[in-house]
Amino acid sequence: MINMPSVIRLELPSDKYKDSYIAAVIENQNNPIRNQSDAHYDNIDIEKAKADFYGYVVLPKLDKMDKDKIPVDRVPGTEYWIIDKDGYAGRISLRHYLNEALKNDAGHIGYDVIPGKRGRGYAKEALLLALEKAREKEIDEVILACFTDYTPSRKVIENAMQIMGGRVIKNYESDGKENIQFAVRTSNKKSIVGSS
Repeated sequence: MINMPSVIRLELPSDKYKDSYIAAVIENQNNPIRNQSDAHYDNIDIEKAKADFYGYVVLPKLDKMDKDKIPVDRVPGTEYWIIDKDGYAGRISLRHYLNEALKNDAGHIGYDVIPGKRGRGYAKEALLLALEKAREKEIDEVILACFTDYTPSRKVIENAMQIMGGRVIKNYESDGKENIQFAVRTSNKKSIVGSS
């Protein structure tokens, strides 16, 4: 296990974060400075979320963990919510395995931090915690991708590579944008060296 400051933790989606989640969606939808992950919040209907938070927000996210409840062209995954002292601060999703399309593009993990919490190291910490979750699922190496010119996300991934070990897999184009794909280990070098 990696020694981490306890600023955040990862939790499964839950009703107990209804108010902070809805506030985060409103913040994202009203944020004039957009990044690649903000689109995740654009289609969330605030009134539906308020009326039936469990059925509209929580349950669909929990259902994505069950391969029998998702379309055949999708893979199961777990969405963890990034939680800090104020509640919901973002999300990080871990796909349990990859199909061919995901191997060649998006990879195992996607994440975002709400605008008001950016620049605090939450994404770096959340990614390291998600690597622990991946190791628990017996994933030895995760594939991550980001836009080549999106410096914040690239720095988060490169930080994880420095700590855990990893490599650049490829540069490629997707939807007219230049991307870079990385492989990051889920066990750090020290734990592997010390194991028998």
